[in-house]
Amino acid sequence: MKRYWHGVVSAALLALVTVVAMPEVGQAATYQVVSAAPVGANELFDRRVIVEVPANALALGETDQLHLRLNADVSARRIAYQIPATVGGSTNMFVAASGDMAGGNRTFSLTVTGSGGSGEGRIVLDLIDVQAEGGVRDVRLMIESAPSSIFQPGESTLTSGVLADYAVAATWSGVNEPVTLRFRELKAGQIRTGSDSITLQLPAGYTWDARAARLERTEGNLELGALEGDGTGTLRVPVRQVSGRATDFYIANLRVRSAQFLEGATHVTMQVGGTSRVTANQLTLPVAPDREKVAQFRMGDNTYTVRGQKLTVETAPYIKDGRAYLPLRAVAELCGVAAQDVRWEPRDQSITLRQGDVTLRLVLGSREMEVIKRQADGKTATSLVVMDAAPELSKEMRTCLPIRWVVEALGREVIWDETQGQVTIVRRLF
Repeated sequence: MKRYWHGVVSAALLALVTVVAMPEVGQAATYQVVSAAPVGANELFDRRVIVEVPANALALGETDQLHLRLNADVSARRIAYQIPATVGGSTNMFVAASGDMAGGNRTFSLTVTGSGGSGEGRIVLDLIDVQAEGGVRDVRLMIESAPSSIFQPGESTLTSGVLADYAVAATWSGVNEPVTLRFRELKAGQIRTGSDSITLQLPAGYTWDARAARLERTEGNLELGALEGDGTGTLRVPVRQVSGRATDFYIANLRVRSAQFLEGATHVTMQVGGTSRVTANQLTLPVAPDREKVAQFRMGDNTYTVRGQKLTVETAPYIKDGRAYLPLRAVAELCGVAAQDVRWEPRDQSITLRQGDVTLRLVLGSREMEVIKRQADGKTATSLVVMDAAPELSKEMRTCLPIRWVVEALGREVIWDETQGQVTIVRRLF
């Protein structure tokens, strides 16, 4: 059995009485819309709307029209009206009547006649079998009448919160940790089919890392496809077939990547969309930055920054032949080479750097860099890298060179900002 719940509603679902000035018989015309409780998406539901107009707004024998319209993709099978004979012990200002409003589907109208009664005017409207199609997130009733009408224009929300097909929640253990998204279908058959049934959209500058993600169903029989959009800002959860039983499923080991450094934003707001409707269309997720800033140098400045701390180097970075030269030892140590593993051989003017299983050998004045890597079987493999500039000694007798080749061989990256004359060394986190 369908039940009505009475309470005054506004767009925020709080009590509201809209009072509109009306130049009719010296009175202020008002109407009060009373509406009802929650409803699930795609369900037929009923609503009761009570329209009230102050006494003396319509004289004996005069007529006026009430026009109603539902928002797009919403329909009602019919709207029944009842105009009671009395209101609060006094004769209703409108002539008593009952029946169905004219029109159908989305638009309805009713003509009322003044009774000459001393009471206020009251009309009780019952919206029967209201239905919202896919994509509708709330149901609204608009009152549309002529400027001279006693029924002033207005709007009321007929659903408690947005209509929804499913709910989603996110859990994670900390920043840079993978995210688990849990989905719960509110009723069997609610989530729609298609590649755009559920979309998860990140802001510009952020991408999804779904390489290790796992999509699994825990309840119900909704048929899901493989995740789409790894490496982009939009992740799609395709649905191949609607459910016969309400379905719960989750996506585990999902990460949000950012081109920002670790010191940047730690969280981001995701937009949840698609052809299926969700209870809340935004979720906050932790960000897993791609890179961590190791150090920053500026041309001509002996001071450089390491994780916010100011340090100094004997030879300031400089520009030569359009290339940025940095002191080799300082850069090598920032890339994880221990001080004792930086060796200078005066006999052949060579510099050897060793970090873990990688050894680099450079020679002053030579553009060739020898890269020696120890393999898993204990053997070594040697390759020769031809650089675009050779190491040289600064006036302080420190070895300097364009350090991109060395930095990349040691598993780091270099970002050159020409406008700021700034070199940033970064470490990839994943």
